[in-house]
Amino acid sequence: MKSRTDFEPMREREPLRVMLTLEFPTPTPLPNETSNINVHVASKRKTRNRTIWQFVRFWLVGCLNTTIDLLVLNCLLQLWPTQSIARLLLFNTIAYAFGALNSFALNRYWTFRRAGRPKAREGARFLLVTLAAIVCNDLILWLMSQVLHLAHLNPTLWANSSKVAAIGGTILVSYLGMRLWVFVQSSHQNRERFVYTGKCQHKE
Repeated sequence: MKSRTDFEPMREREPLRVMLTLEFPTPTPLPNETSNINVHVASKRKTRNRTIWQFVRFWLVGCLNTTIDLLVLNCLLQLWPTQSIARLLLFNTIAYAFGALNSFALNRYWTFRRAGRPKAREGARFLLVTLAAIVCNDLILWLMSQVLHLAHLNPTLWANSSKVAAIGGTILVSYLGMRLWVFVQSSHQNRERFVYTGKCQHKE
């Protein structure tokens, strides 16, 4: 006697599914790609170091500008002693202008390493940045002179203390204006420098 299972239709076997995991080896970068990566990293490091030393040179030039500024201011105060804030602002503007002339020459050729003769656009931009710095300098000088005037200081000490505070308040304005606007390099010049650096390191 046949069992019930003998009459049941045979179930179709499902096909065996095998999931294959393929592991591809990590592609080895080509020599040119490795060279480009190394050039990019070296270029970023070089740019960072150049910015640091650029600020150091700017600070040294600023010290010389400050010396010229203070010398001219004190010469004017010796010739025409005053406790008038209006006259002090006039003397400060004249003294700052003398320091600015020295600033343009040294910052252009030494701090920011620009070659060739100055361009009219650089001169115009430098003039605008200098005028903005003078306004900022005079404003801080006026505020400090108002505060220190109440202390009844010696006229020379009163003027120089106000002047030092004004100089400290305009350093950042002057540096950013010159670096980002006056002596800024075009993107084409930066690209040429990057390509040239890459070629030199690739040859090595």
